[in-house]
Amino acid sequence: MDYKQHIIDELTNKTKLKPNSIKLYSIRLNNLYKDLGGDFNNKHLSNKITILKYINKLKNLDSKVATYNAIIKIIPDGELKDFYSNERIVINQAKFEKYKNNMKNEKFIEYNKLLEGSPPPTYEDNSIKNILLEFISYISVRHPIRLSLSDMEIIHQKKDADDVNKNYILVTQLDIRFIMNNFKNVASMGQQVISITDKTEEDEIRKYYKYMKRRLKEQNDTMKYFLYNHYAGKIIPI
Repeated sequence: MDYKQHIIDELTNKTKLKPNSIKLYSIRLNNLYKDLGGDFNNKHLSNKITILKYINKLKNLDSKVATYNAIIKIIPDGELKDFYSNERIVINQAKFEKYKNNMKNEKFIEYNKLLEGSPPPTYEDNSIKNILLEFISYISVRHPIRLSLSDMEIIHQKKDADDVNKNYILVTQLDIRFIMNNFKNVASMGQQVISITDKTEEDEIRKYYKYMKRRLKEQNDTMKYFLYNHYAGKIIPI
């Protein structure tokens, strides 16, 4: 059995990937096998330096992410998978930054108008529902996670993001991150961690969080979830 067929069989038996994803990942791993030469097998993936050098030489960020995706799918859970997952996060962040830097006003004028039309809440309205809707508009326009915002739990330590079927927002004194475990393409992309790098956005999130905690405390409630009308198993009163 050749290496490519071995990978196809292994991905088919051990994952729930669709045929197109299996085909893509088997091609990536087979290319890695051919380019590195020799009697390559999965054990060689533990050679981090060799793998990192290989991936860094790939021409574009999409190829790098696809190769990391393939490696992560083929190796068992553990320190090695965590290592490659963290490297993939770095590349995904680079893709996002490149996208932002390459935006041209003449091509993205409608998006810019959308940003202008989705300002943060002013908190002049005393209705929790209205503040909530204003903030949903503000944050969902700026981050492509709008379908995963519902029931996103708030945590303050990364170790608490322990349910692979849930999405979280990690709020610490140092930073804010979305930890995405449950979304449409999770089977092929794996967990996604989105760091809030824009200082203005971070300030607005902290402002919203502080406001909603105070309002819920006034109702003898706690803020377990980040967005929408569902908090601690209840519907916020309008």
